[in-house]
Amino acid sequence: MPSEGANAYQFARAGGSTVSAAAMAFFEASPSAKAVMQGKADALYPPSIRRTAEESMAIIRAEEERYIAMMARAPGIIRRIIGAEAEVTGEVLAKIHHTHGYDPLVVEDVLSVDLPSRVHDEYQVAYARHRESGKPV
Repeated sequence: MPSEGANAYQFARAGGSTVSAAAMAFFEASPSAKAVMQGKADALYPPSIRRTAEESMAIIRAEEERYIAMMARAPGIIRRIIGAEAEVTGEVLAKIHHTHGYDPLVVEDVLSVDLPSRVHDEYQVAYARHRESGKPV
């Protein structure tokens, strides 16, 4: 069954819209755009990564469940790490983020605090240093 885009494309080709000649030339020349407009976008992806809507929704649900589980663990992990440190610094925030995936806003939410901008600035420096070196904090 052709997609809505395919119907619009066919309508434009038949002279039924105000699509410019340049846009039509692009669609005629571009294999990717042409496939999409003809309702054959699936052909753009190798079979190994093609998914049905149901498969895609199952993947999204699984990712949502993993995220919910990760966030449920956040209070215990963050409080344990913060409890072992003398104070919350940018380095500590970077360690939490890189090791466990919790960014500074999650830490603030768990601790019910607004960390000073100085700590956020330290975090940005530590994060950049990690990214450049490729090593964990």
